[in-house]
Amino acid sequence: MTHPLRLQRLLVLLPTIIVSAQAQQDSFLHVKGKAQGTTYQISYRPAQGPIPSAVFDSILLSVDKSLSLYNSASLICAFNRSRTGIRADTHLQNVVTSALLYSNSSNGAFDITIKPVMDAWGFGMAEVGRIPTRRFTDSLKRTIGFRHLTIRNDSLLKDEPHIRIDCNGIAQGYTVDLLASYLIALGITDFLVELGGEIRLNGLNPEGLPWYVGIEDPRNGRLPVVAARIQPGTGAVTSSGNYRNIRSIEGQIIGHIMDPRTARPAIHRMLSVCVTASDAMTADAIDNTCMVLGVRKSLRLVRKFRGADIRIVYQNWYGRTKVKASKGFPHLQGS
Repeated sequence: MTHPLRLQRLLVLLPTIIVSAQAQQDSFLHVKGKAQGTTYQISYRPAQGPIPSAVFDSILLSVDKSLSLYNSASLICAFNRSRTGIRADTHLQNVVTSALLYSNSSNGAFDITIKPVMDAWGFGMAEVGRIPTRRFTDSLKRTIGFRHLTIRNDSLLKDEPHIRIDCNGIAQGYTVDLLASYLIALGITDFLVELGGEIRLNGLNPEGLPWYVGIEDPRNGRLPVVAARIQPGTGAVTSSGNYRNIRSIEGQIIGHIMDPRTARPAIHRMLSVCVTASDAMTADAIDNTCMVLGVRKSLRLVRKFRGADIRIVYQNWYGRTKVKASKGFPHLQGS
């Protein structure tokens, strides 16, 4: 990473975060790869020596075997096929336990039982040719509801056989925290972990300066343009926007943000949200929930999470782009 006055290049981290990067320093080691349908990068100052990349691959693979919807042999897929539930590993237990807390905090605006809705609107494994009817989406509500889930000992159970879960709203944040915890356990104090745009920062960057994170301007759609930079310090930075992961159905553009309470796309004027928090899973859950709730309810929601703050970009009733942020959100610096 780099001092803001010495910016040389930008690395795009989807959907709305950019990290400024400086020429590599010898004291830092860097690992890059692909995981969970996206890319990851880890930069760290080793405490004793380099960590074999196979170690990181092993951690990522263990999460994939538990939480990947694209791996038919994963535990989450086994749960979705089951009628009553399965025995869950530590990853699935941790993620579902946290998800239920976020669901309760948001009164159901965050709900991992949303998978049937995602499938119905073309954000699952199969393409969709028609917009779901109101009658059909109303019928989906019977197969949605976090209160149908229970963790008992080492088992994840459901009391409705049609319940299917999708943990993509927090799985990447959880994975980032898992990788960060591994580095911390090794005594590594200076690092950056990024997976699919979800970030954990600790200590200093290769130049011995605090890490800087650039925030994209969502008005530029698929073209990443840095609107401003923040210096979040130690912790996590995540974001969510409704302008990249989209589908065209019957000539209508549909964004991937779905409201589990209506089984339909979330409708409001928010363009993007950036979240800072102590851990990436919490930040990940908040950013997804905020994109469902809208501006005012999001600002109220974040108060429930100590150390978390948000910055929201939205359009007012006149179509003008506006920004609102909670009091503790890091000070913005010009791009």
